[in-house]
Amino acid sequence: MVKGCYHLKDIPESVVRMYCADCHRFAQFRRAGLMERFGPDQPMPSLLRILKPCSIGGGMSGPQCQLAYFDRLQPERQADAIARGGLPATWQADWHSRRD
Repeated sequence: MVKGCYHLKDIPESVVRMYCADCHRFAQFRRAGLMERFGPDQPMPSLLRILKPCSIGGGMSGPQCQLAYFDRLQPERQADAIARGGLPATWQADWHSRRD
């Protein structure tokens, strides 16, 4: 971690999973592919803005996109997401054991 935020190279999981509580959308990307596309020094907060699937929150004020890293959410927020309709069929409940 440099300059107060995590970078893509700091994420140990081989799969980066994202979730938006407003849209109830899920996305997942292979970390290796993201590193090829954006580089290892890509700040993780900026990556959310680059990959977000909606047009919400393009400015500094008003509603903001709620896209977040699923595996970094509090367990209660993960449980809420799962309760709203479950995880996508292609996801496992826990990817933390899958490392490169």
